[in-house]
Parts: sequence; structure tokens; C-alpha cells
Amino acid sequence: MPLFTAVALICLPGCLDTIELDLPSQSSGRLIIEGSIERSDSYHVRVAVRRTFENEDVILLPDEDPVITLMVDDIEAFSLQNNQPVTLPISAFHENYGGDLNSAFHIEVSMPDGNTYQSEPERIIESAPLGVVSSGYAVRTELNNQNNIVEADYVEAFISAPLVNDDGKKVSMRWDLSGAFEYREVPCDDNPFFMSRSCYVDVLNRKNEVNILIGSETGGDQINKLKIGEAVADYKFWSSYYFTVVQKTLSDRAAEYWSQIASSISRSGTIFDVPPGRVSTNIFNTTDVHQDVLGYFYASAIDTLRHRVPRENVGEQLHQCAHEDFPRPGHCCDCASTYGAETLIKPSYWQ
Repeated sequence: MPLFTAVALICLPGCLDTIELDLPSQSSGRLIIEGSIERSDSYHVRVAVRRTFENEDVILLPDEDPVITLMVDDIEAFSLQNNQPVTLPISAFHENYGGDLNSAFHIEVSMPDGNTYQSEPERIIESAPLGVVSSGYAVRTELNNQNNIVEADYVEAFISAPLVNDDGKKVSMRWDLSGAFEYREVPCDDNPFFMSRSCYVDVLNRKNEVNILIGSETGGDQINKLKIGEAVADYKFWSSYYFTVVQKTLSDRAAEYWSQIASSISRSGTIFDVPPGRVSTNIFNTTDVHQDVLGYFYASAIDTLRHRVPRENVGEQLHQCAHEDFPRPGHCCDCASTYGAETLIKPSYWQ
């Protein structure tokens, strides 16, 4: 069972063969084309065209604006603006652009210098039945910034899920983990009329973390409590905290691409650092087959799972202002000034 993580690479014995990779011929100025078409209750399409410069990805300048076209069953559907997402209801998409739930999708990209690029076709694979997200509390011994040995508390996230869809196909999956916590205000002084509010604050996944499972290389038809991430156990868990998992069902080849990306990140540091070898791609230059191009265009079904972390899985966490005496700092009694007024709106899934 291969699970690749950009922060920590985890793999059970015998889960993945050694990958032979060629060294890239350039370290900067290479074109990156990456994008996706994802289907939940709507279609979500996005394509970004960039270049690498000094190991960073840079969006193209206006004078190098690409022409990006989505193709459905080899028929032109519509054009996309660079790095601008498009969302369309499923019924409206097919009424206007043809195709059906089994259609093949690819992109074509034309550059002002005359070079054209095309991705290989991808179909959206039906998801397996939804799994369950769970959590657990862990205490680990590690070194702090002063190289002292300390005990650190974490809340870990796990996924348990079937791997076979209704078509009898064992699927590959990617999981993107994020979180959100409730910050309850406490009084900053002895005002007896103070009325506490709550802010609901999103916590993004750690940068570049990638969790991948390749179905064809996984034994069994089910995964049980597979760790997909963690969060430091601190004041964010004092009131209530949700893990959100976006599950993407991928083709084996797309999953292999992301597993190589994860492996490259773990060695090199960021997703567009020069890796130890060339990561596979399904995009090629139709004008010059010898020109390097980075990236991938994939199609996936997406599902969202949520898990409210129970109190017994967070340890003895205190409010951020628990040890503050009157007068307390402003963030204790006015969370909107710290996190933004929009965080006062309670998410629809919050219970």
C-alpha cells in the first residue's frame, strides 16, 4: 500500500517498484502546464501555464499569454483564461458542450512562439463508496528549535475507505487535508455585559503535502485508519475543530505522477525545485517533441468528507488567553479583528 507524503514519505514494504528517472536538461525557463477537470455536483476546470525561474514557478507575462482550450471527446468545448477556474453544473456542461459522464477530456495549449502542447485523454473514474475520517491523539518526543528534547502533542487524521467502485474497479486516490477551528471570545476586562461570539477559522494543509494511494499496487479492497495528516494539538482544539478531507479519485497514471511529485518534494523541498529526475507527464509538445514540458492534466471525481474531532482526542488544551490577566489583549475579546469579519459566519456543516 503506497502512501506518499511530501512532509513524510510513508510506504509499506514491497508497495512500489524503483522508478528510473532521467535527469532534466534545464533548471529554469521550462514551461509548466498543470490543470484538472474535477466533478462533484458540478464540473470544476482549471489550467495554469507557468515557467520555472530560479527554482520558482512564475505565472506567464501578458506578452506570453497562452491560448488554452478544453477538448471533450476530441471536440473543442471552450477556452480558458490562464489560471482562472471555471465551474459549471453537470447538466449545463453537457447541454452546451456535448459528451457525457464517460467522456474523455484533454487540453490544447498554444503559445505565441508557435509551440503547441496537448495532453493525453483522461476519463473521470467513478468514486468508490465514501469512507470515514477519524482522529487520534499522539505525544511524540522531538527536538525543539533550541535542540532540546521535548514532548509534542498532535492530533492525527486517518482515512478508512473501500477501494473498489460500483464498476468493480479498484481506484487510486489522493487526499487533501485541511481543518477549521472555533475561536470563542472571552472578556478582556470585567465588563459584566460582555457577549461572547465565535469565529470559525480555516487552517490550511501544510504546504506541498501530498497523500496518494495507487489502487493497482495496493493489496486488499479496503484501507483502514491510514494516516493522511496531523495538526499540532494547541488552543485551536479548545472548543471545536473539524478536519476536512477532499478525496480525489484518479487514474493510476495520474496517481503515479502525484506520487513522483511527493517523492521529489521530500528530497528537494518544493514542488518546482529541480528534482533528482524528470517526473512523468501526460503533456507533450506537438511542434517539437524534443522540448521539455513539466506538469500534468488529470480528470477526477471529488468527494468531501468531514470529521469533528472529539474532546478525548485533543488532550488537555486551554484557550489561547487562559493565562492572560485583565486587561487581556484585544484578540481575546474580538476575534473578528484578528481573523476577519467573514469568520463570524458559521459554516453550514458545523454542528
